[in-house]
Amino acid sequence: MALFRRGGAAALILAFTATVAWVPPMARAAPPARPQAGSEWTEYRSAHFTAIGSAPTRRTLDILRRLERFRQVLSLLYAKLQVEAPVETLVVVFRDGDSMTPYAPRFEGRPVEVAGLFQAGRDANLILVNGSTQTDPMPTIYHEYMHYFAQLNFPPLPVWFNEGLAECYETFRSDEDTAEVGRPSEAHVGYLRMAILMPLPDLFAVRHGSPEYNEGDRRGVFYAQSWAITHYLLWDNPDRRPQLADYLEHLGAGQPPDAAFAKAFDVDMAAFEAEIKRHIAQNRFHHTIARFKDQEFDRQVVTRPLARDEAAARLAEVMVSLDPERAAQAEEMLAPVLAATTAPPAAWRTLGRVHAALGRPREALEAYAKALDADQRDARAAFLLGEALLTQGDAPAVGRGRDALRQAVTVRPQFTEAAVAFGRSLLIHPDTATRSDTDRAIGLLENGIERMQQRGDAAVALTFLYAARGDLDRAEAFVRSVLPRVADASTVDSARGFVQARRAQDEARRHAADVAGAPPAIVVDDPPPLPPKPAPATPQTPATGPGGAGRPPIPAPDESEIRRLRSIPTGEIRDGDCISVFNEAAALGNARRYKEALALIDRLLPACAFPDIRPQIVDLAARMRRDAARLGLPVK
Repeated sequence: MALFRRGGAAALILAFTATVAWVPPMARAAPPARPQAGSEWTEYRSAHFTAIGSAPTRRTLDILRRLERFRQVLSLLYAKLQVEAPVETLVVVFRDGDSMTPYAPRFEGRPVEVAGLFQAGRDANLILVNGSTQTDPMPTIYHEYMHYFAQLNFPPLPVWFNEGLAECYETFRSDEDTAEVGRPSEAHVGYLRMAILMPLPDLFAVRHGSPEYNEGDRRGVFYAQSWAITHYLLWDNPDRRPQLADYLEHLGAGQPPDAAFAKAFDVDMAAFEAEIKRHIAQNRFHHTIARFKDQEFDRQVVTRPLARDEAAARLAEVMVSLDPERAAQAEEMLAPVLAATTAPPAAWRTLGRVHAALGRPREALEAYAKALDADQRDARAAFLLGEALLTQGDAPAVGRGRDALRQAVTVRPQFTEAAVAFGRSLLIHPDTATRSDTDRAIGLLENGIERMQQRGDAAVALTFLYAARGDLDRAEAFVRSVLPRVADASTVDSARGFVQARRAQDEARRHAADVAGAPPAIVVDDPPPLPPKPAPATPQTPATGPGGAGRPPIPAPDESEIRRLRSIPTGEIRDGDCISVFNEAAALGNARRYKEALALIDRLLPACAFPDIRPQIVDLAARMRRDAARLGLPVK
């Protein structure tokens, strides 16, 4: 199965140009009060979103309808990309600005006035909307939703292109069967005619921490110019679109921006900058009209009134999710809810978040467990409980965490965060992992990275699981071809070392089965008992080596690496050193140098915190002590 398609971020450009039709332009606060009877809350479930709202029903349904249309148009324009969110997206529609203020983001302790916001989360996405008719919150929501869409599908994009793309989609407009995408921004066009543009090298060098991204007039120029260049490349000059795809590919391959630009666009930046200025002056901007069949939205939406306690619990969760520093306020909101005879299941999940934010891990575990007991289909509670248990590290807690994460992916198979955590749980105390769980985690992660290829954590977990299952050829292929594109160098080195260690174990096992009188194999899993084989009739030659004909020889100890490991201060050991400890100790064991191997392990193991290899080092040491005892060799 080909899990990784070619093209990277350029797929966004190529998919877009393959599907659209081009047309000429057309014209400080106290804790929020518990919801009262006068501000009733209702839950609305559409095909792809869940909303809770205190705004009038008509207003909330309009916002949901527009979100569903935006998502549908994205799925039409980018049919081969991932549009479905792997977690629930909750839309909270407040009656007006005053009712939204207690939950709004804070700056220097004071609420920031916003019409809407979007926050992606590991177990749920949040959209907050001011439901009054004074302002339209949807441009902000479209903008942030487009960032999320890009994040789902691609490695990090250049900041200017990421913001320019979101600005282009911010002007989305739709009715029952038609959507307009990429409508020109009159505000940006007017601003750019009067502003002094940034030099392109400066624009391309902007990062999220740059003053141009965050400060006043600089920010205005950056956003407007990024919009203009992105719009020009995607809509206004079809000949430049493939070049943009090439540029993003070159950047993804690690080329500097100026070199990537020259190679892709075949023009220097000064000439291209003049080209953009002429385009802005001409005021000829195109956009896309997409035709679609509106979903049977009104028939599909399911509504139910929310009791005050449930509304309060879910709003408290919104507060602590957006700003963990306000966990104490959320706890005050929860107090009367939890004092009720029967608290809603969401209250326990929210309480777990509050305890976690306030540094109370034991209480958080208890609350998550109560949430899952109250609602066995709460995938979010199962995920939060599972992750919290894994951090404890001991075998019983890891086993319980694994059970909770298995439950999360059973309820929601597309829950990628839970699938990654489930896979990771199988690498902690691997002797307790079953083959069926390993196969299931591999299947979930394969599906996950086929949909979201930028998920480096999923690819890393999949590599380790392939190796743990014994599928070493596939694991090595991932280390060689996949991980360098989605993970940092130290992670790639750790994965490579893990796979090499498993390869060495397999060779040791085969060697023990083929050579008479060999000590038991040094492996993570006990092999089945094998009958002894007769010793070879002729001496082995250098061409075959101890591994037998056609097999590579068992790796010999690397004496220089062993000396390096012995000299490392225990406070400076890294994950890659843990891998080396395992490899060299295994090699020493294969040479029956058990005393040296165990001395190396005993010195460095206490400082080795790498969870995926530490249990295997412990198992290796125990196995070598048994082997040495059988052979009558003295070891400490």
